[in-house]
Amino acid sequence: MGKHKEYPLEFVTFYKAYPKCRQEGYVLPYRSWERLVKNEEMPPIEKMLSAVEHLKTTRKWIDGFVPMMSTFLNQHQWENSVVDDDLAKEIQKQEVNEKKTAFISTQQAINQEWLKNKESRYQYIKYNTEKLLGCSPELLGGFIKYIVYNDICLASEDSMGIPCMIADLLVDCRTKATGKNLALVSAELDWLLTNYFWTILLCLLIRHSDSNGMDVFGKTAAFNEKECLNTRRILHILADDKACTQFRKDNGYKGYIPASEWLLSFRVDDVLMQYNEVA
Repeated sequence: MGKHKEYPLEFVTFYKAYPKCRQEGYVLPYRSWERLVKNEEMPPIEKMLSAVEHLKTTRKWIDGFVPMMSTFLNQHQWENSVVDDDLAKEIQKQEVNEKKTAFISTQQAINQEWLKNKESRYQYIKYNTEKLLGCSPELLGGFIKYIVYNDICLASEDSMGIPCMIADLLVDCRTKATGKNLALVSAELDWLLTNYFWTILLCLLIRHSDSNGMDVFGKTAAFNEKECLNTRRILHILADDKACTQFRKDNGYKGYIPASEWLLSFRVDDVLMQYNEVA
């Protein structure tokens, strides 16, 4: 084999630019080179070098599928670089479109779920807003003051506020006591809040508080005679398994806490006995 300087400068330049792993020495590639020159098929060296540099960036060459140098020359594969470039662009375009389609599909699913949750949330807000419209803030404040002052912990699903807890309870009391599913008007709410403060508070704690809250209530409750007599009736009404779900069922709203989950935690007579209510 001759030395490098014995080969044309353009061939040596091309040889050095080609991936070393597929150079296969000078002899065979140079024969192919000479054949191209003889047949006047040799392109400008700039085109050859540009094709090699481009093909080095293609997935095929990166993955190791690089032809031997003589094969590259014999098959005029520098011409394929243009085709490969167009193909790569088409593949890239398809990949972008696929990703875009997948993204849009995913976003549509997310949007549908969001709209579904929004509708559910709307019903949740609508249900409580309708009940709270007639509530007197001053009277509700009495419940809140009692709960805060006595450091009573209330818990509920979906972070329901104290006013909503009270209004939710009032609707259930009124619905089962009267058999009506109409929204409470301001006068009715004020009457209930004024005349049945301790009864409503007791039911509120039964639903949403723990034993500590009940202990505090037992030490501070002050039933009057009329309210004490009616408390038994109201608690028995609420002891119906359907008490807390009837209003929501009739109006198509989802309930917060099923009655079966909290009514089993106490017996009416046992609760009343704590407050010296005579059977």
